[in-house]
Amino acid sequence: MRFPALVATALLTLSPLTAMAAPLSVSVSIIPQQWLIKQLGQDSVDVQTMVLPGQEPEDFSPSPRQLSSLSHSRLYFSIGVPFEAAWLDRFAERAPDMNIVSMDKNVAHRSIESHDEPSHHDGEAHNDHHAHDDHHHGHEAASGHHHEAGAPDPHIWLDPNNMIIMAHNAADALVNALPDQAGAIRQRESALVDEIKQTDQQITRQLMPYKGRSFMVYHPAWGYFADHYHLNQHPIELNGREPTPRALHDLMTTARKNGIHTIFVQKQFSQATARRLAESLDGNVVSIDPLAEDYPANLHRIADALVAGFEKATDSSS
Repeated sequence: MRFPALVATALLTLSPLTAMAAPLSVSVSIIPQQWLIKQLGQDSVDVQTMVLPGQEPEDFSPSPRQLSSLSHSRLYFSIGVPFEAAWLDRFAERAPDMNIVSMDKNVAHRSIESHDEPSHHDGEAHNDHHAHDDHHHGHEAASGHHHEAGAPDPHIWLDPNNMIIMAHNAADALVNALPDQAGAIRQRESALVDEIKQTDQQITRQLMPYKGRSFMVYHPAWGYFADHYHLNQHPIELNGREPTPRALHDLMTTARKNGIHTIFVQKQFSQATARRLAESLDGNVVSIDPLAEDYPANLHRIADALVAGFEKATDSSS
């Protein structure tokens, strides 16, 4: 009976291949990182995302299951969102063999604006232009549950140029962890950068007629996007607090002055104040999500929503 022996030989032959094919376990903070890592690693990586849909990284706390699963991760890709300040050291203690990679290395951070300071000035982004080299980058200044005016803005991925920097950082780490996959990862890196650049070029052309226009948001997540495309972001909520009556009056004045009739909100935050403000402006509330997974498609959705808001303002003034 030679058949069982052949089967046993085949199983022994396949066993090492099966072990080699096991994906690299990695963890990330937010969903846009998950998208990027999967684009680079595809089936060779298994990604755990800490902040899940509907949650927000300002005051996130991981579940016991997430903390337990960190012990299986070889890499943790940080990005500088607020919860990391409180948790990265604890992640490292729980998973001492896990390497923490600063995906935001060499990204220049802009500052969170105050209510009377739009995100864009004289056609130039107001970055602090400091490169940071470790996983504590920007964390001390941005620690706590909410963003303080003047602190580094953590929403770096909403500038396509920053996403390209992060793609290079992530690819370097994946190549180091998966040297046998280096060629494939580098090819995907090149294709990914080309896709992001093409998306950026398309949106640049789309938004060019609206250069210098202003839009109003509940949470100040869109400063990098605004700076990159020469727009002005005016946030309603700052420092994790609702606006005072005086600040709300000033916001209404700003909105009327700039012809703003659309207030942009995200599902992770309350929309009540935005709706009241929109009603006073005879406007509407539109939901956009900075944490959506498909990065290029989401940038297009954001641009389309902004254009619709700008056109509504133009129609109302004519």
